[in-house]
Formats: sequence, C-alpha cells, structure tokens
Amino acid sequence: MSRTQRKAVYLVLGIAGGVLPWVFAGRVFASGQGLWDFLGLAVANPAATAVALDISFSTAVAGFFAWREARRLEIRGVWICAPLLVVALATALAVFLWMRENRLEELEREAPAP
Repeated sequence: MSRTQRKAVYLVLGIAGGVLPWVFAGRVFASGQGLWDFLGLAVANPAATAVALDISFSTAVAGFFAWREARRLEIRGVWICAPLLVVALATALAVFLWMRENRLEELEREAPAP
C-alpha cells in the first residue's frame, strides 16, 4: 500500500471513528441525559465496563506512543491530536498517523540521495 493510500485510509477511518460513536452518544444526550448519565451507562454492566476500560487504556497507550513518536520525528502541530481525543480516540489516532506519514514523507525528500 502506498503512502498516499495509507493517508487516505487514516482519514476515512478517523472520520468514521469520530462520527459513528457520536451518533450513539448523541442519542443519550438527545434523550435529556447529561455527561454523568453517559459515563454511568459506560460502566453500567461488566461488558460495558470492559469496553470502557479497554478504550481508556488504549487512549493512554496511543497518547504515549504519539508523544514519543512526535518528539522523535519532530512532527509539528501534533498538539491538535489532544483535543481530538474529546471527539474520539479513533479520530485523534488517525490524525496523528496521517501527520506521521506526512513527516516521514518530508524526511525522505530531505534525505541526501545515495
């Protein structure tokens, strides 16, 4: 898969990963429930708690990786991924991976020819 194709996949999945969860979250808020109600539903039973914990730990792991990788590759503007975590982990991670691909592309162009 080419870099251009990977970047397109990241953007499509990031958009879908941001929109689809909010379709369902929107139902909770549209019914008049608030943030605390939403969080209560996220841990309402063992299955929901397992998913909520998995997403929470995945967010921490992805954030740590993104922070380290952004420093290593000197990716500019990566701070935008932090507020995107409010939208969805899938969106923030996809945007970071898209930015990472752009940076790797820059580095390849800057590398001296053999």
